[in-house]
Amino acid sequence: MPFASPREQAGALEELAARCDDAVEALLCGLPVVGDRRTQAAVDAYLDAVMDALRMLAVAGREASHGVLRHAPSTEPQCERSDPAWRARQP
Repeated sequence: MPFASPREQAGALEELAARCDDAVEALLCGLPVVGDRRTQAAVDAYLDAVMDALRMLAVAGREASHGVLRHAPSTEPQCERSDPAWRARQP
C-alpha cells in the first residue's frame, strides 16, 4: 500500500475534524431528557464529556493538518544542492 501524500493526510485530518463537529451538533440536537434528576445529571455530564472530547479531537485534527502541510516537503528544490540533477553533475 503506498503512503498517502501530505495533502491526502491533511485532507483526512480535516475530514475527521468536520465529522467531529457534526457529531457534536447531532448530540446537541438530540439531548435525551429523563425524569429522574440524578440520572439526568449523570447523562448530561457524560454527554458533556463526550462533546468536549469530540471538540478537542476536531481542534487536534485541524492543527495536525496544518502542521502536515507546513512541514511537507516542497516539490521545488530549496537550493541548487538539493536538486538531484545538480548532484549528478558533481564529481
